Amino acid sequence: MPLTSGDFLGHDAGTFFALFNYVQGAEPSNFSDSVARELAHAVDILYTVGETFGRPNGSSNLSIDKRALAQYEESRQSSPLLDQSIADIVHVLRSHLLANAQSISHLKTGLVHGDLKLENTLFLHDKLQAILDFDDYRYSYLLEDTAMVLMHNLHDPTKNCIRSGKYDDFVRAITNPHLLSDINSSLKILLRARFLYDACKYILNNNVRLVEQLLNDKHINRYIFS
Repeated sequence: MPLTSGDFLGHDAGTFFALFNYVQGAEPSNFSDSVARELAHAVDILYTVGETFGRPNGSSNLSIDKRALAQYEESRQSSPLLDQSIADIVHVLRSHLLANAQSISHLKTGLVHGDLKLENTLFLHDKLQAILDFDDYRYSYLLEDTAMVLMHNLHDPTKNCIRSGKYDDFVRAITNPHLLSDINSSLKILLRARFLYDACKYILNNNVRLVEQLLNDKHINRYIFS
C-alpha cells in the first residue's frame, strides 16, 4: 500500500497475513453511551491515519454513494412491486444523492476500514481494545467510517447507533476538527446514501416491512430525513 511519503507499507508476497498480540475483550451487546464515545474516538484516529495513505494502484471507487446508486439500479430492475410511498422515498433519496454529488467531491479521501460496527470491535470494561476485520478496507471518503458506525445494524434498534438514541453522544465525543468539518458539511448526505443502499438491499430480500419500520422510526427521521 503506498504512503503519501512515497514509501510503501508491507510487501506483496502473494499471501495475506497479520501478527498481533492476544487482545482481551468481547463484542458489545448493545450501543451504550460508553460504546458510542469509544467509537467516536476510534473514527477520530482512523480519519487521521487514513489520510496518510495514497490511492492504491488499480483501486476502484467503492464509496458508499457509488455503491448506493448501483444498488438502486439493481433493485429497480429486479425488485417486486412496491407500495408507491416507499418507491417514491427511494427515488427521492437517489435524486438527492445525484444532486449532491458535487458537494461531497471535496471531502478528504484515504484508506478506510469500510465495515466499522459492533461485531468488528472488542471491548473490555467499557473501553475499546481493538478494531477487527479490515478485509473490507478501501480507498474512499474518510468520513465514510463515521457513516458506517452510525448506520450498521439498522434492523436492530439496540445495536444501531442512531436508533438506540446515541447519535448525539457519538458526535459530541469527536474532537478531530477536520472530521467535525466534514460531519457538519456532508455527513447527512452519506447517511442518506447508506440508507438508500440498505433499503434497496432489504427490498431485494423481500423485507419491505423493515423498510416501513425504518421510515417510521423517530430517530431515523430526525437525523437522516429532517
